[in-house]
Amino acid sequence: MPHAELKYSAELDIDAGALLREVERILLQRDPGAGDCKGRAYPAAAAHHPNVLLEVSMLPKAHRDDAWLAALQTELAEALRPALPRPCWLSIELRFSGRHYLTEHLT
Repeated sequence: MPHAELKYSAELDIDAGALLREVERILLQRDPGAGDCKGRAYPAAAAHHPNVLLEVSMLPKAHRDDAWLAALQTELAEALRPALPRPCWLSIELRFSGRHYLTEHLT
């Protein structure tokens, strides 16, 4: 189950919830077995230069190779660019969770 964290300069007028839903849609389209993408947004009150950082962490899987990651990163960037005000910096980091990662749905 992936996690997406959206960190951005608070002065940027963005719909963080919509962006996180789009990240989940893209992940599920590229990997239908990925599961829910748990998303969080953090507007930063203090920032130097307007910027947005999307960090996505997921479990390592055999099919999530360099080519898959590059295509995912490109698709995420293409989805976020039109939704961001100008000027601002966009950064995207994709990473794998460590071997001692645990997630469970508490009900």
